[in-house]
Amino acid sequence: METEILVVGGNVAGRGFVSSILKINPQTQITLVRRENKALVPCGIPYIFGTLKLPDNNAVSDESMVEKGVNILVDEVTAIDKERKLAVTASGEKIIYNKLVLATGSLPVVPGIGEGGNFNNIYFIFKDLDYLTLLKNYLKEKKKVVIVGGGFIGVELAEELSKLIDGSITIVECGPTCLWQSFDLEFAQMVEKILCEIGIKIYKLETVKKFIGHKGNVKQIELTGGGKLDVDAVIFAAGVYPNTTLGKAIGLPLDKFGAIKVDKYMRADKDIYAIGDCASKQDYFTGEPVSVMLGSIAATEAKIAAHNLYNLTGMFRNGTLSIVLTSLNGISFGSVGLTEGNARVRGFNTKIGSVQVYDRHPACLPGAVKQIVKLVFDKETGVILGGQACGGQSVGELVNIIGLAVQTRMTASQILALQMGTHPLMTPGPTMYTITNAAENSLVK
Repeated sequence: METEILVVGGNVAGRGFVSSILKINPQTQITLVRRENKALVPCGIPYIFGTLKLPDNNAVSDESMVEKGVNILVDEVTAIDKERKLAVTASGEKIIYNKLVLATGSLPVVPGIGEGGNFNNIYFIFKDLDYLTLLKNYLKEKKKVVIVGGGFIGVELAEELSKLIDGSITIVECGPTCLWQSFDLEFAQMVEKILCEIGIKIYKLETVKKFIGHKGNVKQIELTGGGKLDVDAVIFAAGVYPNTTLGKAIGLPLDKFGAIKVDKYMRADKDIYAIGDCASKQDYFTGEPVSVMLGSIAATEAKIAAHNLYNLTGMFRNGTLSIVLTSLNGISFGSVGLTEGNARVRGFNTKIGSVQVYDRHPACLPGAVKQIVKLVFDKETGVILGGQACGGQSVGELVNIIGLAVQTRMTASQILALQMGTHPLMTPGPTMYTITNAAENSLVK
């Protein structure tokens, strides 16, 4: 088989690349190889267990790509000869390509299980719809579930499982709070308060010391603090790492996090590009290697690779900025860039601007929700370093606006002077708009 472009991987990065390259040249011959029968929405995985009802509701249709002539193979690329531009799949298919795009994603961190070896009721969050369907069916009748990891997947999964099972759900987190890497203490405490209100138990500054099993299943876990928890199932949501087996096998350099090294155009080698979780990232503020794996970043990298595949353009990656969002029990949370704590660790002398207002005006309007915004500025230059917000659904786009301010290196004075549209049913009042008022509050301190 011959193809102009071979894409290995079919989640956000792979699909996004195909979408962009077909906009540039609809006649491009593309072959996409993925292991999974169906592609899914990675960030939608927790909602398979509750809100989405059916796991298949999180599947992404291939119809659009197929209609545009994309050749999709459900297979696995097992070997690549980059000199001959030849890929071989597990089924024995040989694919000759001109350009190669690696979008192999990431895999869940699988820690050592410890005493007793493997257990039947320890699970991980793989991006595989068939696996996740089996997991959901297994968990339906369970009464005691422990989630190891209090990051975004962990807390969202905990909330969704509370809709699925009639029993206890516990999070074991090694850090000082859930979501501690993305939020300052006051926001993390709001997250934990919501989780506790819906019955989730949280153990912080704890890890699993030992699994105690019987007849192939874990029955109890012992924590490093000495406590023991009875369990019917354990789910690890303790992070992911780049899936770079192919890249490493063909001699592509890796960074200290195990990701394929790429330049600002996403090039890994001559006629080879890497995008998404498998590709290296450079910190937006320092340029140093960083490990940030988000679907939104993968989508951006896919566009950059597509637009630079044949001719380098003015579109390139200028560092990786973490912009994260979540929603728990109807309250939205978002964070961008540096938290106050992270900024101080990096040596910044910070100024903070905060504000609390309702997201409609007047506040007595139906559906009004309190909106809290915190902006972090460099005291010396006034440049915004990051921000956090919580409130109603509008928090999502509010945080994206803060992200735009960070990426354009706006100062507090420039943010204060921004012209914003307001409406009683959609935003705070014109004199109380959150971002501009938070910036002003930082200036008058």
